[in-house]
Amino acid sequence: VAVPQSGTQNARVLVYEPIHTPTPRPPLDDVKEAVHAPIAEKIVLETLSNHPLLRRMGLHVIPPGGKDMILIANGNATRVGIHTSAGDFAAVKSGKTYGPRIADGEFYNMKMPMFDAHGRRIGILVMEIACTDAVSEEDAARKAEAIRAEVEQQIPSLESLFAPASRN
Repeated sequence: VAVPQSGTQNARVLVYEPIHTPTPRPPLDDVKEAVHAPIAEKIVLETLSNHPLLRRMGLHVIPPGGKDMILIANGNATRVGIHTSAGDFAAVKSGKTYGPRIADGEFYNMKMPMFDAHGRRIGILVMEIACTDAVSEEDAARKAEAIRAEVEQQIPSLESLFAPASRN
């Protein structure tokens, strides 16, 4: 902190060290794969724009010819290509929507199976709904499932997510 000259005291800089702060977490060493799914990215970004209650949204699938499920579209482009976590798989194993309120109380972390417009299971949809926009986990699940239904109608097939984006 800069301290100006005062009377006979010269100007000086005071240095403070923070105390009682948590140790920073080390950066994640997530394995990433190259992904080019422009239609999926367009769908996710448009859905985020059309639904202000969403804080985040990501679509996980096994790309055609791939062997691992990865995040192919996300509002945060730095996450695209990251392998789906064991926690995400476990959350949707039952086939139901899972969405606990996160400990800090700010959002519901919704995870659910994802389908195409023909009802074929293609992966996992993950989204965060702010607690200010849902009164309970059940309410958040209803809202998340309604958004998923909108998204499904835009996906004729898994392969369509990887088609070149149209120029209109």
